[in-house]
Amino acid sequence: MTDLEKENLELKAYIESLKESNIQKMSTISKLNSIGVSLATQKDVSSILKNILLNIKEFTNADGGTIYIVYGDKLTFKHVLNDTLDVMESDEELADVWNYLEIKDENRNMVSVKCALTKQIIKIDDVYDSKHYDFSGTMAFDAKTGYKSKSMLVVPMISDENTLVGVLQLINKLDVHTKEILPFTSDDENLAHSLASQASVAINKFRQDKLIMQQSKMAAMGEMIDAIAHQWKQPLNVINIDASDIQMNIDFGLEMTQEELKNAAVEIQDQVSHLLNTLEEFRSFLRPDKPKEKIRIEKLIESVFLLLKDDLISNNITAKITGDSSLEFEVIVNEVKHIFINLISNSRDAFIQNNIQDPVIDFHISQKKEFICIEVTDNAGGIPSHVIDDIFKANVTTKEEGKGTGIGLYMSTQIAQKNNGTLTVENVPGGAKFTLKILNT
Repeated sequence: MTDLEKENLELKAYIESLKESNIQKMSTISKLNSIGVSLATQKDVSSILKNILLNIKEFTNADGGTIYIVYGDKLTFKHVLNDTLDVMESDEELADVWNYLEIKDENRNMVSVKCALTKQIIKIDDVYDSKHYDFSGTMAFDAKTGYKSKSMLVVPMISDENTLVGVLQLINKLDVHTKEILPFTSDDENLAHSLASQASVAINKFRQDKLIMQQSKMAAMGEMIDAIAHQWKQPLNVINIDASDIQMNIDFGLEMTQEELKNAAVEIQDQVSHLLNTLEEFRSFLRPDKPKEKIRIEKLIESVFLLLKDDLISNNITAKITGDSSLEFEVIVNEVKHIFINLISNSRDAFIQNNIQDPVIDFHISQKKEFICIEVTDNAGGIPSHVIDDIFKANVTTKEEGKGTGIGLYMSTQIAQKNNGTLTVENVPGGAKFTLKILNT
C-alpha cells in the first residue's frame, strides 16, 4: 500500500468519525429539545424533578443524583436517584441523612451551598481526596448504605431570570462497558447545565402560573362575595318584612288568619331555600379542585348564572343558553366555572364601559366532530384590534387603568388546556365571541 493510499484511508476514517460525531451531536440536540417540550407539559414540580434526574443520569452515565430546591434561605432535599442502591424519589431513610442546608457564608465548605452561593458548576474527581469541602454527610451516607461515592458534579439550577431555583448533584460517572467510576467531563458539565436550566425555567413557570391562578381565584372570590352580599339583600329584606309583620300583629294583639300565617311561612321558606342554594354554589366554587367529572353543560352554566344572578339583574344583562341542552362533558367543574365567571365579568365591564343598551350574553352549546363547543357571544362592542391578538397573554387588559389585572383570560386559557381544550376569541358584528372547545372523551 502506497503512502497516498494510506493517507486516503486515514482521511476516510477521519471523515467517518466526524460523521458519527455529528450524528451523536444531532441526536443529543434532538433529545434536549424533546426534554424541553416534555418539561413544559409537566403539571407539578415533583414530576419536573423526577424527569430531569432521569434524563441527566442517562446523558452523563451517572450512577445517581440528588436535587435540592431553594425555599427561602435554605436548600431543601427533594429527590434522590441511585441505580446501585435501587433508590428513587425521597426515600425516608435517606431523609435522615439529608434534610436541608442553610445558604449562608458559614456553610461555604458544603459543596451544594458553595454552588448555590456562586451559581457556578463544581466538578470533583474524588470526594475522599477533596480538601476544600466538608463531605462528612456524604461519608455518613456511604457508611450507612455501603455505597462508595467518588466523582461528583454539582450544578446550579438557574432560571432565565438568573434566579437560583435549586442545586443538582450527580454522583459517580460510570464507564458504559466496565462500570468503572470515572471523572465527569466538560461535555457532562455542558449537558447537565443545559438540562438544569430547562428544568429551572419549567419550575419557575409552574410557580408563576400557580401564583397567577391563586391571584385570579382570589379576585373571582372577591367578586363572588360582593355578588352574594347583593344577592342576599332582597331575600333577607323579605324575611325581615314577614317577621316584622308577624311581630307587629302580636304586639298590637291583632289576629292573623291561618292563610296569612301559612303564606308568610311559605315565603320565608322560599327565601331561606334561595339563600341556601346560593351559599352552596359559593361553597362549591371555593372548594379545592376535584378530579374531572361528567356534567351536563347547561347545568354547569346555570350554576354560574345563579352565582352572578344579582350582578346580571342589577346591570340589566340578559344571559341565556342556546343550542343542545343535553350535551355533557368531562371537566374539573370548578375550574370551568372560573372560565365562565371571568367571561361574564369581562362582558359586564365592557357593557358598562361602552354604555351598551340591552346587553346580552349568549352561551351556545354544540358538538363539532370530536369537540364539545361552548360559544360565549356578547354585544359589548368587540375587542380593540390592537389588543385582540395578545388578549390571552398575562398582564394584557382592555379595561381602564386600575380596573383590570390582565390575568383572568391568561388563566382561562391555562384552565382550558388543563381540561383538554382550547379557548379562542374573535370579533363578531356588535361584539366578541369566545369559543371554549373541550375534547369529548
